[in-house]
Amino acid sequence: MFDDEDDSTAGQPGGMTDAELIAVTDEQIRQSVAYMGGTLSEQRRRNEYFYLAQPVGELSAPAIDGRSSVVSTDVADTVEWMLPSLVKTFCGSDQVCEFQPRRQQDEAAAKQATDYVNYVLFKQNPGFSLIYTWIKDALIQKNGVMKVWWDASREDVRETYRSIGEAELQILLNDPGVEPITITPKADPGAHEVAENLAAVGMQAPAPATVYDVVVKRQTGSGRVRIENVPPEEFLISHSAKSIDTAAFCAHRVEKTISDLRAAGYANVDEIGSDATDNAGAMSGERVQRRSFDDDMPHEFGDAQSEADESQRVVWITECYLRLDFNGDGIAEWRKIVRCGSVLLDHEECDGPPFVSITPIPLPHRFFGLSIADLAVEPQKLKTSLLRAGLDGLYHSINGRTYAIDGQVNLDDLLTSRPGGVVRIKSPGAVGALSEGRPDLGAAQAMLEYAEVAKENRTGFTRYSQGTSAQALNQTATGVNLITNRADSRIELIARVFAETGFRDLFTRILKLVSQYQDQASMARVNGQWVNFDPRAWRTQFDFSVAVGIGTGNKDQQVQHLMMLGQVMQQAAQIGLCGPREFYNAARKLTESLGFKEPDLFFTDPANSPPKPPPPNPLMLKLQADQQEAAGKLALEREKAQMEHQLQRERLEAEIALKREELTLKFQFQREADLYGRLYAQSEAMVDDGRTEHNAAAGAAPGGIGPGGDGQPGLPGGVFQPQGGPDAGLGIQPGA
Repeated sequence: MFDDEDDSTAGQPGGMTDAELIAVTDEQIRQSVAYMGGTLSEQRRRNEYFYLAQPVGELSAPAIDGRSSVVSTDVADTVEWMLPSLVKTFCGSDQVCEFQPRRQQDEAAAKQATDYVNYVLFKQNPGFSLIYTWIKDALIQKNGVMKVWWDASREDVRETYRSIGEAELQILLNDPGVEPITITPKADPGAHEVAENLAAVGMQAPAPATVYDVVVKRQTGSGRVRIENVPPEEFLISHSAKSIDTAAFCAHRVEKTISDLRAAGYANVDEIGSDATDNAGAMSGERVQRRSFDDDMPHEFGDAQSEADESQRVVWITECYLRLDFNGDGIAEWRKIVRCGSVLLDHEECDGPPFVSITPIPLPHRFFGLSIADLAVEPQKLKTSLLRAGLDGLYHSINGRTYAIDGQVNLDDLLTSRPGGVVRIKSPGAVGALSEGRPDLGAAQAMLEYAEVAKENRTGFTRYSQGTSAQALNQTATGVNLITNRADSRIELIARVFAETGFRDLFTRILKLVSQYQDQASMARVNGQWVNFDPRAWRTQFDFSVAVGIGTGNKDQQVQHLMMLGQVMQQAAQIGLCGPREFYNAARKLTESLGFKEPDLFFTDPANSPPKPPPPNPLMLKLQADQQEAAGKLALEREKAQMEHQLQRERLEAEIALKREELTLKFQFQREADLYGRLYAQSEAMVDDGRTEHNAAAGAAPGGIGPGGDGQPGLPGGVFQPQGGPDAGLGIQPGA
């Protein structure tokens, strides 16, 4: 249903009658801009055929046969080259707008509102197509208009279920959105096969179960925000309007079928006769001009329909929004009045008109501004005339005319053109080339260049911005950059105007509608994650400021700027001027500029990170520090004791090794002394044996060695012992 809410004032004392409402709206409609044509309607119709480069109106082909009918395409070229930059500015990322809170406690709600409103535009509605058409209408036909409203209508879907059991049937019927149409019980078709299988093994089959064939009607949808583009000729507004919010009257004149009106729940639909509807919208020159491009019957009203099917009859209704003192309290309120011709279908109090508008070049104190087509129309007319004149002259120079004296020339020979052909004449000079003016193609080219420069100066969009100028190759990079930056500044200004007017109003209205009318939470997938949104919590939080994000239109420059910003942020982080949140924002913008729609696939939002643990208790920190200090001292003492024990052990081992070496040397010395003594004894024994023999021969007393003749004592065994020891005796030689 098109109505926003139920009428709460109809029937009150002092209320206006239906006839009075029809009279009031009649007056407002007939005084609205471009209702029955006029200057504005003719300008928009002209812009339409200039954009389509149709040879009609001011671009009509010459009435003389054989003349050029070429049409320059300046309006279309300018609009189509500006359109990508503007659309990319607003649709380059998933977030066209951002709600910024004015209070600290609204931070989380503002972020949720931002995500959900962008989701409503791009997911629940065809956001890209809507924005594309909206901007294109503004560039061609002065203003682009969109209608944004809450659609509370529900759709009935027919569903059929076959052979469901009793439990499934109860679950289906317990659904509050399901209304049964037919329920047909029948025997379970699989029971026969089960019975045969049981009989084969000698078992008795149970009684066959009952199943059901069910047809139900399911009511889907719980209401949502609907957005649609409004053709310029279908939008009406009062003459003195400066904006939609301050206008005394505005309306939407739209086609509907009788079936649509009945389904929407409008009253008095049966009173709409064939002569009751207002067909002014169907006969609009703008609408006819738009359809004439590819429609052989642009003036036909509606599509082909059967006279027997009254429900498909097309009528024009007018949704009027105006300030009106309906209840007689002396204060005018916004009221919505829906009518079809002279038949009143519905009226109710409302919050205001559901329209938002943009214009590329606003005119002060006027609702309708100037379009880019308005600026390019005159250059296109001039270039079309120059192109036609230049081509006509070129055609004449190639296909020159010939004069012939009547009766002096054989015309058959003259009209037959073949190599080496003969033309029979009766006298010299009867045939010759007709002297005509020669085309000055150089002057025509100069005039075309002048017209091109004039168009660039008027529209602000140059050939350098298109990247198609061969002359740019001969210019310096700095010079071309200056030219393109100047052109880009014009586009940026238009984008800023769009952002601060229509786009701001669009998103503010979407937020208002979901906050007022959405009666349940909604799950939506945003940035790769499923989030539960509950707009009911935002109903008292309208203190957001809308920041519409517009880019420079050059993604390469934007990426370079973000890379430079990242380097500055790294330096700033060293002195505490940047944190994780700032780095995440920069990374998110860089990812979006590179063309990726979901930055969270590459970076983690610090807000979604696990919360940091609370800071420890200072007393616990001091206690832990004391414990660590005591443990350190204990470890140091333990290490010192281990080192002293190791040193003492090494000292003891050294003493033992030294003692062992001493004993070893002493034992070795003793062994060497004993061995030396034995050797000495053996050698003395051998000497003694020689002396004995000698003494016997000299008369010594046998059996012993007594004192020698030299008075020296003797040793046992007859060995002579000198005074100086055992070695001394060995030194006595005969004859010494």
